[in-house]
Amino acid sequence: MDNSGIKQLITPADEAQICKGTDKLYSSLAKLKDSYDSVFVFDNDQFLGVISIYQVLYKKPHPLYTSSARAAVRPIKITEDSSLEEIASYMAGEQIFTLPVFKGKKLIGTIKAESILSEIVSDKKLLTKVSKLLKLYPARTVNSDEEVKNVHVLLKQPRLPVVIVSDKSGKFLGSLDRNSLISAFTYPADKLRFGKNGNRPTDRSFDEEHVSSLSGSINTFINPGLILAKESSSEDLIMKLLSSGQKHVFNKSNDNLISFLSFENLLAVYAGLKQGNQINITIKKPTENVSESEFLKTYNDIEAFAHKIDKRLSLERVEVTVEEPKYPNHKTAVFNTTVVIIPYGKGHYVAQSKGIAYSQSVKSSLAQISKQLRRDRVNYLHPAKRDKSISQMTMDLQNSS
Repeated sequence: MDNSGIKQLITPADEAQICKGTDKLYSSLAKLKDSYDSVFVFDNDQFLGVISIYQVLYKKPHPLYTSSARAAVRPIKITEDSSLEEIASYMAGEQIFTLPVFKGKKLIGTIKAESILSEIVSDKKLLTKVSKLLKLYPARTVNSDEEVKNVHVLLKQPRLPVVIVSDKSGKFLGSLDRNSLISAFTYPADKLRFGKNGNRPTDRSFDEEHVSSLSGSINTFINPGLILAKESSSEDLIMKLLSSGQKHVFNKSNDNLISFLSFENLLAVYAGLKQGNQINITIKKPTENVSESEFLKTYNDIEAFAHKIDKRLSLERVEVTVEEPKYPNHKTAVFNTTVVIIPYGKGHYVAQSKGIAYSQSVKSSLAQISKQLRRDRVNYLHPAKRDKSISQMTMDLQNSS
């Protein structure tokens, strides 16, 4: 993946969605076409950041009367010389799929996830390589009577951008993604449009609207379209996804297990195709004392940590082992967790946490490793500087001896 294709993937700046920093968040969200679109926030000619549905409604929800400047997220700076690998990695990690491209301080265009992923279709070797590394995630099914707030919690997970909706008999009615729920946030509930004093909405009155809207059923938000393939190969699924105009496709295996492929996990694999090897994460799911959602969230935390470290220090693998001390009733309340980070060509980093809840024990171990890496300054240098620093350290040791 070189930089040669970036200029061809940039769309003109006049097609970008732009708002002022003083605009309210609800008015900026109204400009978004879907959850893969972004609004760029400017104060005169000064770029303040981007607004995306995942960032402002899922990762860190903001009141809709917040200014766009306060809600905006500052992305990496992208120019015509930026690498596709770097852009795809940022998109997959931050769940922001439309980014601005600058020349100096001037906005010259945008680059979108779908434009980057179109490169896969045009390169047969790349398609084959991506399909071999692709990991399909199990689909989640929710009942059509489920409350919006419960599905909102599910869709906060970075690796779960969509769920299947079924009726009580198990018949599939369609799907529901992050964009589907946007009107639950942007339209106030009946009889709670204004504050108790009859004045225009205040932050407090909006909070009441916000809670009330999320308490309703998902029935009115279902997308009837559901692309469901049967026992398809990874290559076929990728082609189906990128040619369908949709952002997710589902695959039903012969044993009736349903998995899904989305822009999110396809971008993550694409971004991982860099010089060197993929990071292998070895982790065994504990017993039923840890829920599926807690395990998935913990795995995502480990994966995000590994990729963050891998940008500074080339990692070979991550190993996570868990001991479950049992109480007399055979239930586990606390865990002993050991995390091992193994870079290429040198030693390893080990951390252990004992006697705390599962997800907290993993987070504690990762925090300990972060401290170890901060003490070892070489690991946080750019690879080229790191190699130079290592050589200099070797010379210093030889001279001192």
